[in-house]
Amino acid sequence: MASHLPLRLLSLTDDELQIIYPQTHGVKEFDIITYTWGTTVAPYRCDIRGADWNVKINPQKLKDIKRLMQTAKIQYLWVDCVCLNQEDDKEMAAEVMKMYEYVSLCFAIEGFVAMWVEISKTSPADLALFHSTKAPASVTS
Repeated sequence: MASHLPLRLLSLTDDELQIIYPQTHGVKEFDIITYTWGTTVAPYRCDIRGADWNVKINPQKLKDIKRLMQTAKIQYLWVDCVCLNQEDDKEMAAEVMKMYEYVSLCFAIEGFVAMWVEISKTSPADLALFHSTKAPASVTS
């Protein structure tokens, strides 16, 4: 069995965002969001439990992600700018090589649906491609 789980996922538990390690949480499926987040911001420590690295995403966008997860009842979400320590070159080198694999699995799953969702009313240009079909945790090699 080859694992197709990212290193970390964003989880919504008890209405709070947290970073989890899917291998230790028994995650079988997750959703993926890719994005154009608008203007970049200086790296900062967000208030997401488990994220002990700097992120470069507008704090409002984190609120928008939380709202999206609540509205769509998403338990696990992979958001690279939050789930990856982008200041760790070694981690980025390993995970960026797997990003295509994660997204490709969504396209390979029967019933895949891709939709554009506006996650922020602040700017109509801030749209995200949301992969609503669950990707499997593993597939047979």
